[in-house]
Amino acid sequence: MIVNKLEPKQALNRNYLKIKLDAENIKSFKANLARLLELCDEKKDEEFNKNLLSDFLKKTYYGDRYFINTKEYSDLVIHNDKNVESTAGVIFETKKPTKTNNAKMPKVDNLNAKAVQQLVLYFLRERVTLGNFQVKHLVITNIYEWFVFTSTDFIGVCEGFADFFFTVEHDRMFDGGDDFPIGLGDSYCEVKRCKDFK
Repeated sequence: MIVNKLEPKQALNRNYLKIKLDAENIKSFKANLARLLELCDEKKDEEFNKNLLSDFLKKTYYGDRYFINTKEYSDLVIHNDKNVESTAGVIFETKKPTKTNNAKMPKVDNLNAKAVQQLVLYFLRERVTLGNFQVKHLVITNIYEWFVFTSTDFIGVCEGFADFFFTVEHDRMFDGGDDFPIGLGDSYCEVKRCKDFK
């Protein structure tokens, strides 16, 4: 995967820059973001902070248009419409907020971290097992840091161990189990071993 660190203005489609912003929406965004940052707590667990993120997304942008919740192993998913049965459009991997170094979070110069490994597995499960080709973005965040990837970015990453995933999913489906037969922890190790994320 080629890593391009982009500032928000660089990452936005230029067509969005032509849209006139609504002052009420900006005011709402600022208030909701301030509330998220005020409530997030490094002493609380990941679940607590993930729920704060979910509330922020619902109140700020998506609540009345898209269903947002966990999905199987995925920490948080924005579906492609309001229906709980709709396909996932955005998959989040959340980590506990911290302003100090967290080994589970990727770095721009080293993406080979547990959060990326988890997200790759969730993406493959959506794409391969569920046949969902409508995932548009994948996000890793600890509230303070955000890594946003397109599905195209992840397709390149996944090529290195797709055979492994097919084998694991095949075994899982035919054994009738809900978990990966070798365990998720082992799966992450296999992702790390199979692909160099640097």
